[in-house]
Amino acid sequence: MTRRRDAERRIVEAALDAFGEHGYNGTTTSEIARRAGVAEGTIFRYFATKKDLLIGVVAPVVARVMAPIVKRNLETVFVRSYETPETFMRAVLADRLGLVRDHPAIMRVLAQEIPIHPELRDQFRASVFDQLFPLALAAIERFQRAGQIAPDLAPATVARIIGSTFAGFVVARVFLAPEAAWDDDREIDAMIRVLARGLAPTI
Repeated sequence: MTRRRDAERRIVEAALDAFGEHGYNGTTTSEIARRAGVAEGTIFRYFATKKDLLIGVVAPVVARVMAPIVKRNLETVFVRSYETPETFMRAVLADRLGLVRDHPAIMRVLAQEIPIHPELRDQFRASVFDQLFPLALAAIERFQRAGQIAPDLAPATVARIIGSTFAGFVVARVFLAPEAAWDDDREIDAMIRVLARGLAPTI
């Protein structure tokens, strides 16, 4: 590896770590340079601005690394047959928790920066969301046809309710309160029970 390529690699790795720990706004290029072991001016040989560095770090990781992992795992979850919506939701949540725990730095950066930077949002939408959301809707529709989820609820609404509930749990458990004395099994049981009751057909 050439000295130039090695410096760029160290900058990218340092930026990912720093963005994951402190967020984009809380990270300075001087901090990235310190972590990478380069002069601050070296960063700007490769990236014109800090935002270019963010996009240069995160977007390729989403496209080349995270998107295939996310799609491969969740595609399997979505197309598998489940007896009940509860077992389906448990499988989805287990997959998401595993993904975040295996890739905490990049997932923290995505969670923090996607709402702020449209470039990242568009990349994530094209690489992941647009390809997986139809599979989620198809799974929900199967439960509706089986009479296990209320047929008057739009499948997209059901998907958003489940997704936002799980996202809140994952963020709290992994990032906000990783050392909290929670009983994970009881928390998950309660959350899925509430979701299942709320989504069930009315009698």
